[in-house]
Amino acid sequence: MGRRLWSSLTQSRVARGIQISTQTALLILYAYAAFSKLINLPQFRYALLQSPLFDATLASVLAYVVPIWEALLCAMLIGQRTILLGYVASLFTMLAFTTYLVFIYFQFPVLPCGCGGVIGKLSYSGHIALNLFFAALSAVGVWTLDSEIGESAAANGK
Repeated sequence: MGRRLWSSLTQSRVARGIQISTQTALLILYAYAAFSKLINLPQFRYALLQSPLFDATLASVLAYVVPIWEALLCAMLIGQRTILLGYVASLFTMLAFTTYLVFIYFQFPVLPCGCGGVIGKLSYSGHIALNLFFAALSAVGVWTLDSEIGESAAANGK
């Protein structure tokens, strides 16, 4: 019995550590991305205008919507009641960004990146790898949070 309790506590601590690390990494990514886009809004809008998938109106709207969405992801990832939604939204956001990048890469390999700061300097393959890494982190966040919720419910007899 003591061994099982210790194993459960250790697994719980490890899952919690992974969850906190994942949450922190995603918060840093989205806060940095939102901030760098907002402080360089004209450049971000210009990069979106270069995309053959967006007309001028949509590019102008996305120039505001994308960094606001990234800031909202931060808010969801911070809130106790919204963290699971934040992880799931992050996963789908990263998959959507990656799908867009893969499509653009194969159709128009010389378009400028609209991401700001250091991320904007990545190659397409580097950018895709980074997005897939953060998509995986988002999935890990869902998994660790789900296991934490399941353990909490089991402990409370639900």
